[in-house]
Amino acid sequence: MIQRIQTIYLVILIACLFVASFTSIGVYTFEENNASISAIVSGQGVHFELVVDGELQDLSKEITEIENKIAEAGAEGKFVDTQTLERMKEGIPFPLYIPFMLLICLNIWIILSYKKLKRQLSLARFNTFLCLLVAAGTIIGFSLGTTIGGQILKAEKFTDDMTITTGMGPGFFAAVATLAFALLAQISIKRDLKLIQSIDRIR
Repeated sequence: MIQRIQTIYLVILIACLFVASFTSIGVYTFEENNASISAIVSGQGVHFELVVDGELQDLSKEITEIENKIAEAGAEGKFVDTQTLERMKEGIPFPLYIPFMLLICLNIWIILSYKKLKRQLSLARFNTFLCLLVAAGTIIGFSLGTTIGGQILKAEKFTDDMTITTGMGPGFFAAVATLAFALLAQISIKRDLKLIQSIDRIR
């Protein structure tokens, strides 16, 4: 019974959660005066990349050294200053991977409950609800990312010279896909339960 189709769906769902935990979910790039800052959101939080005059900067260097590089390239802008560079060096640690790991544990429990279909179905319904929250939260969070990133970088007053681009990482698609596989698994479990109940009635 462990080879049923819902097990395949749940294994794929677990793989999606792993991808969402350890890859980028969204990338937000703010570019002005030959300098660009990319805020990369992943399961571990937000880290930043600074490109000056087409060259990726090492943010572990002293801030004064980075500022000198910016000045040499004529890339001074309203959002690349000492305070912004300090934020970028520190990053924003946010353990988003923890709820993903808890969901992985739940899905393993669902797989191991194959001998008790009623309990497995209840767990699968709860799992579908949680995956709905994950998918909705990912979409809403991505749509608000530019505004939040602008506030973090103090670029909320965007200038005409500033270019803003956004990109979805593999973690975004993986997080949204969890809902589809959770639904497919739930439907398959429900179908199996109905089949067993109909066989029991015939007996």
